[in-house]
Amino acid sequence: MRRAPLLMLLSVAGCFEVNLRFIGDPPPPPPAADPDTGTAQIEPTTVDPAEPSGVQQDYELPLAESMDACATSSSSFELELAWEWTSWADDPRVRHVRTTPQLGDIDGDGALDVVFIAVADDGADQSDVLFALDGRTGDQILAVPDVYGYATRFAVVDLDGDDQDEIIVTSKGNVVALDVQGTRWVHAPERDCASHLLPGDFDDDGDVELATACGMLDGATGTLLAEEPSCARTAFDADGDGTIELFCDQTVHDNLGTVIAELERPSLGVIPRAGGGFLVKTEEGIDTYDVSLQRVGSTPTLLEPSLLAACTADADADGHAEVFLPLEADLTAWTLDGPHRWSTHRPPVEGSSGARTCVAVDLDADGCTEVIWPQNGAPHIHDATTGAPRGTLDLGEANTTRLQPLPIHDLDGDGSLDIVINGSALGEPDTHWTGIRVVREAHGAWVGEAPPLLLTGARSGQD
Repeated sequence: MRRAPLLMLLSVAGCFEVNLRFIGDPPPPPPAADPDTGTAQIEPTTVDPAEPSGVQQDYELPLAESMDACATSSSSFELELAWEWTSWADDPRVRHVRTTPQLGDIDGDGALDVVFIAVADDGADQSDVLFALDGRTGDQILAVPDVYGYATRFAVVDLDGDDQDEIIVTSKGNVVALDVQGTRWVHAPERDCASHLLPGDFDDDGDVELATACGMLDGATGTLLAEEPSCARTAFDADGDGTIELFCDQTVHDNLGTVIAELERPSLGVIPRAGGGFLVKTEEGIDTYDVSLQRVGSTPTLLEPSLLAACTADADADGHAEVFLPLEADLTAWTLDGPHRWSTHRPPVEGSSGARTCVAVDLDADGCTEVIWPQNGAPHIHDATTGAPRGTLDLGEANTTRLQPLPIHDLDGDGSLDIVINGSALGEPDTHWTGIRVVREAHGAWVGEAPPLLLTGARSGQD
């Protein structure tokens, strides 16, 4: 079975619609018109060269000190649209995807599928619908009406080891596990569990647990195992010991909830550090922690307080990691404990505050890292050492993923990676595109290793 290299994972021949017990009612009758959700091809376009950003809101980016360009970097990629989903066939008003999609296999057929929550137009009868689409074709596999999606978290993972993934959602304070047959279990605590949801094998015993705002739950049954930690927003193995650490605003916890390290400054977000350890985004910049969970440096970068996502890689292979920060209208590169390296400017579309996330990955396995920035509903690809454009695709404009990294994986089994991007026009110009679009390299050049997805507890309706 092919799986994405992540702990947050997640499709069946034909199409199932599941009414989730304890959550909602069946969907409204289908309208007369059926939208076109077939595959479309869009001609690739080029992007303007990277250029200094100048003033960004109330600050100015410093003069960049360039680093050595990657000598083996290819000139450009040619992107094309593999498939798109624009709205629900049963109710075309359900079409805005503000969630970061998840990947997994909910039917056990060995192929990855795309799972997301779609929000309806203002004033529509139906509210939020959880979908699973075949990652190879975009065909609908699952639709769960009324999951209270705008205020929920969701994740996809094999809870019971049967090689078939389940979907876990937090809905109206409860934690609910479901599959294509319906609800598996419901954890209905006395207090609201909705603010956090992280799946993983936190104690390294081979079984999946769920870290929630109510504490640690057993993945197979939903039983409460421990009341702490209840504050974790991110989780990964930071010290290389094979077990996952959980990160709160000011503390690091082991699987038992014990505080094993304290952060020296409050966190706005945590990401793994290239080479081990982790990076903490603070009001003052970026603090660097090593594998012993000790702070070893600080980079006073320009950083908006609302910025919660970034990506990192040793772009020039000099032993010092770079961090790439998406601001409202700029993607910027900095060397940790070093200077600003480059920036590229692209103002956000109307009604958007910019895509505050990126992914650093060697797409074509040529030894050179690319940075993918989903600004304005399109995957803009830049050389990580220079910021020079490597490719993009004109999909039109949309509000898109704001906080969590885009899923990148080989969805159709052709040996080349695919990029999943989501779009919304809710409350914004109706000319924005909506739904899900899967983008690929036209010549199958993305033969690199898929990046792991970071476990985060971000609110799905705000990603």
